[in-house]
Amino acid sequence: MGNHSDQKLILIGPKTGIKGGANVSFNHLLDELDRRGIKYTCIDMPGGNYSLMRAFLLLKYVYLFARTIGRGSTISLHASDNSAMVYAFILDLFARKTESKLLIRIFGGQHLDHLQKQNRLLKKKLIECYSRNTLMLQTKSMVRRAEEEFEIEGVEWFPTSRPKTTPKNAGSFNLDGKLKLLYIGQVRETKGIDHLIKLAKMIKAQNLDIEIQLFGELFEERLKDEIDSLPDSVMQYGGVLESDYVYDEMRNADLLIFPTEYSGEGYPGVIIEAIHVQLPILASDRETIRDLIEDGVDGLLSEPNMFADYITTIEQNRTILLDYHKNLADKKEEFSSEYWNGEFFMELVKGKPQSAQRTQRW
Repeated sequence: MGNHSDQKLILIGPKTGIKGGANVSFNHLLDELDRRGIKYTCIDMPGGNYSLMRAFLLLKYVYLFARTIGRGSTISLHASDNSAMVYAFILDLFARKTESKLLIRIFGGQHLDHLQKQNRLLKKKLIECYSRNTLMLQTKSMVRRAEEEFEIEGVEWFPTSRPKTTPKNAGSFNLDGKLKLLYIGQVRETKGIDHLIKLAKMIKAQNLDIEIQLFGELFEERLKDEIDSLPDSVMQYGGVLESDYVYDEMRNADLLIFPTEYSGEGYPGVIIEAIHVQLPILASDRETIRDLIEDGVDGLLSEPNMFADYITTIEQNRTILLDYHKNLADKKEEFSSEYWNGEFFMELVKGKPQSAQRTQRW
């Protein structure tokens, strides 16, 4: 298994690859550990669809695990859905062989549905694997379901988090000027972009003083064509936004809009970022997003096809945004990277389960 007993903490996850929520969250964990001067070894396992190379990659990572994992290590896997299942099995074998500890963090909100679809024997073995180690899930509803429906033991809640930052200045809201709406995320049908295009057409037809700015990776060219057909005064597409500029764009906006229709939505990082900046949010009404936004208190939840009605109401009564901005002040502490990727994660590394203290944070 290799003689690397000095390498105690081993992190495995998507350090590079597609710029999505998993990639950003994993890098925030690495950044927080670096900030604290904590030593670790990182095995980069980029996310994405690598079906044609799956066998090669499997052999590659097994080889890296064998070279890296020493006796008494703490192994921390950060992955999504099918990759999590495959590599949890493999790393569980390494952990038992080397008397190491295994932490399994799964991104997104759909993993238990994937688990439910497995055949009876495979599902049984996965549940045993998760219970034998420490399973970390992103949403409260997933934790409850894992414990109650699948009877997985020792499940931990490990939500999306972001570093603390300076909030938006309440005086920067446009109470009588152009209302600025912001979308950051993948530009694709499942993320509800068609609803934003419909909203933009309504803004144009009614000559409303509203603009929509979109940032993110473009996945469907037809959407780009429709966006380009609208005047810049109504909708603008700014391409992929580098992470260093996300907070700046949020501070210049009046409302974050998130019309997702993706069934596997976990805790979207962009909503956590908006909470940190105290930027009001209009988002799809989904169970996981209800954990983040209290409808009518610090934001609004609605079906995406109703966004136009909500935006029209907000445009006529801008002061409601100031109320939401104020009410977000306390919530940002709940999703700070400094706590989750710092104190919380290191307590798990030290072998101190946090699930017993869960009611203090829920």
